[in-house]
Amino acid sequence: MNPGNSMSAQPRTSLTLPKPVLGYHPGTFLERGAAVPFTTPYLNGARARPGTRGGLEFTVPNPSGGRGIYILPWDGVFALCRPTVHDCRLISAVASMRAVTPTAIRLAARTVAAEGLAGRAALAAAHEAIAASDQARLMANFDLLLDLVRQAEAAQGSVAAPGQAGHMEHRARQAMAHIAPQLGRTPEHIAACLEELADLFSSVGVGRHAESSRIPRAIVALGKLRDDMLQCARSHMDESGADAARVAESASVTLTCVDLVMAEVQAQRHSMAGLLRVWLDRPDDLSTLVTRPEWLMDGWERICLLWQTADEALGRDATLAEMASLVPALPKEAADWVGMDLPGITEASTLRRKVRLMEDWRSGMTLFDVIARNEHLRALAR
Repeated sequence: MNPGNSMSAQPRTSLTLPKPVLGYHPGTFLERGAAVPFTTPYLNGARARPGTRGGLEFTVPNPSGGRGIYILPWDGVFALCRPTVHDCRLISAVASMRAVTPTAIRLAARTVAAEGLAGRAALAAAHEAIAASDQARLMANFDLLLDLVRQAEAAQGSVAAPGQAGHMEHRARQAMAHIAPQLGRTPEHIAACLEELADLFSSVGVGRHAESSRIPRAIVALGKLRDDMLQCARSHMDESGADAARVAESASVTLTCVDLVMAEVQAQRHSMAGLLRVWLDRPDDLSTLVTRPEWLMDGWERICLLWQTADEALGRDATLAEMASLVPALPKEAADWVGMDLPGITEASTLRRKVRLMEDWRSGMTLFDVIARNEHLRALAR
């Protein structure tokens, strides 16, 4: 564990912990909130969301292992526990956000990790992730431009001669000059729009580089986790098998949803003129659609990483228990997104009592061991 990342002192204000909310099941993804990668054990599974009375609030699974969740204002977290220095900094960063989204949380967490507050490995990983994101935007911009060039040339009945295939800059200028009048914009404005769209599409992937993008890679990891969980559920008839079955069920439903949503997102590129027109006229509508995979996959990276590191940390039974407790609730809104009925996936804390890992005699881990483990997960997160 990072030596400078010990528990911070509580604020001097006296804060009272409210009663946990039972039977919680969010109707929308915004109500569910975005997962925050805290390192403090008592904040495992915490999510940030807009407060009902303005400001920010966190939902935190009951640390005692009992049913229900705590809904706290951002400073109310200090009534629940004493967060690490990393988490205090992250709480401050999240509290200052204008919009709470998985993307915004990930960028804030990356910035905090880049300050070295989650250890050297997480610091190095944050810088690598920043460089990878910059590269992803460049590749998405190139592939969107390539889509535009191909569609513009096809519309004009022209195909680049073999000797011109490499002159992408010239072909791109011609394509933007061709489409700009249709959209009532200048070619320079079209180029700027493509850069904005590249930023929006970079996580879901575009064209030939799509498989290396973050969301497609996360989908592959979730598919592997689902398969592993199904195998565990079949081979273990005890409580750990039930935990694995729960994770597998939720992963399967999530994969069904994200596959359908990703297909809808990628279909937007079938007409680059139409895509640009929507971006110019209704940018919020397009942003809402393209960021749906982010909301669906939010919270699963930590669960996948817990399984990948299970042998070197707590052991499989204890890890399965923690994974089952972290399964994201699937809001009713997801059924509207995919146009089909979905089985209700609720938070584990609303289903049964589960002893939390920091209090679990099977794990043999102290609070500081779990903090160190969580910092290791921050170093593996991308």
